[in-house]
Amino acid sequence: MPSVEMQNGAAATEMNELAEMLSQLYTAATSEECDAIARDMAARVQKEGLISLKTNNILANLEAECKNKKSGLAREGALIGICALADVLGRPSEPFLMPLLPLILDLYADKGPVVQDAASRAALAIMANMPSQSAPIVLPILFQSIGGPGKKWQTKVGALQILADLSNASPIQVGVALPEIIPIVKDCLSDTKKEVNIFSLLFVIIIVKRK
Repeated sequence: MPSVEMQNGAAATEMNELAEMLSQLYTAATSEECDAIARDMAARVQKEGLISLKTNNILANLEAECKNKKSGLAREGALIGICALADVLGRPSEPFLMPLLPLILDLYADKGPVVQDAASRAALAIMANMPSQSAPIVLPILFQSIGGPGKKWQTKVGALQILADLSNASPIQVGVALPEIIPIVKDCLSDTKKEVNIFSLLFVIIIVKRK
């Protein structure tokens, strides 16, 4: 049986390796290289258990780099890391990653196209793991991203797209919430950005067809 010292040493080594992977995420030369690192990291987390997301400060680190205003490379890397965690860990990752969704949706409006793309991929990967029962949790996030003060049009469009997808994946839960949803979407029909108008109208069409 390994001694306490050996166990502590192994844990320290694991933490150092994960910290190194996180560091590499934010400096990888290409998106493909970053994705490979992210998936290696996710596989390591899967092996060690999801609690390592918190004990190794992985989630806090990814969130901090998503907010790194000085480095688009870091923001993209953090989003690719989140996407890989969702893909590799699957449904068990949903309660860990869902709290990051508001931040990810805000990054739909990032100045860098590669960051915007990474944000979209990360959001869709998280939503792919969401069971229907979690719809009441994600709906308030989408409401805030659609109608919250100061939200940019790209964020609104992204949230409307996810809302449309959610209405197909969780029709009962979305149907129950329609009295809350309709006024928010209705306001978007008169938004100054035509993209917001279009996607809000598409959502209305989806709901009408279902009836």
